[in-house]
Amino acid sequence: MVCHGSILVVPGAYAVFLKHISLVPVLATSFDDLQKRIEAQTQQATGHQEKLKEIRARIEKLSERHVLANAPRLQKLASAQIQLSHRLLRLVQHLHLLIPALRSSSIRPEEEALRAALEEIDGEIRRPGGMGRIVGKLNELWALVGAVNAMRGANSKGSTDGVEWAVVDEDGLNQIVQVCMACHRPDRVELC
Repeated sequence: MVCHGSILVVPGAYAVFLKHISLVPVLATSFDDLQKRIEAQTQQATGHQEKLKEIRARIEKLSERHVLANAPRLQKLASAQIQLSHRLLRLVQHLHLLIPALRSSSIRPEEEALRAALEEIDGEIRRPGGMGRIVGKLNELWALVGAVNAMRGANSKGSTDGVEWAVVDEDGLNQIVQVCMACHRPDRVELC
């Protein structure tokens, strides 16, 4: 190995290294010397451009080879993974037959009721427009939960007049407060 400044160079590549190192320009004393220097720099720049083209071509070949070699391999591995997951699901499906403690136990009525409820929900979701109905039901249930919580709050306070206001939707109340606050600002008169 040869040390050139702070760079270590392998002897076989030393000639190539010397060919590509930058040289300090010689003192130019006339316009002819400047012309020679410009021509030398132009040749050097052209050489660099050619070397960059070669490097780009090598990179493109390497990336193409990488894609061609790895894409089928990745596809094959993904297929094998899917097959393994299907095999595992089939095994889990019949797992109750392999474990003696589970084999002798029967399905309890609660489990059967849960299964029927889940199948009904699944059927409702899979129907056209099923998700919209479920979202509507969830909104109704949240409103009922809010009403029940409001009633509990009224009962715990011991109200006797029978009419009491409670906030059911905090987000909606916050939006109303923001709009009211915007109305009462002197620079936003047009909202009121």
